[in-house]
Amino acid sequence: MTLDPGLAREISDSVDAGFDAQVAWLQDLVRHPSLRGQEHTAQEMVHGALAARGYGMDRWAIDVNEIKYHPGFSPVCVDYSNAINVVGTHTPKQTKGRSVILNGHIDVVPVGPRDMWARDPFDPAIDGTGCLAGVPGT
Repeated sequence: MTLDPGLAREISDSVDAGFDAQVAWLQDLVRHPSLRGQEHTAQEMVHGALAARGYGMDRWAIDVNEIKYHPGFSPVCVDYSNAINVVGTHTPKQTKGRSVILNGHIDVVPVGPRDMWARDPFDPAIDGTGCLAGVPGT
């Protein structure tokens, strides 16, 4: 399937128009330390952003006792009380065509020794080189 060139330009222009705002939003999200079990503040931000766009919202904490007998369950050693899941559902005015599900993973790995970082890992920066500023090895 070929995308109409006019529609492609419209999409590109829309992305360009909102680029700085989206980068700023992502920087705000990075400022929320979303280590395993501490995702709730980042998830609250995602919830607010999707709700502001008019999505139907749902959120819940994982109850390990409800899923521990599922065949795909893997034992966990962390507290899930602040591991809040967020789902935003867009309901179109008219149902036609296909649908899409986008799934994100919001928790991050432990940051390790802070002295190995050039800057705080939860202080987002744009360094102009195309590298992730402050990330060791980039």
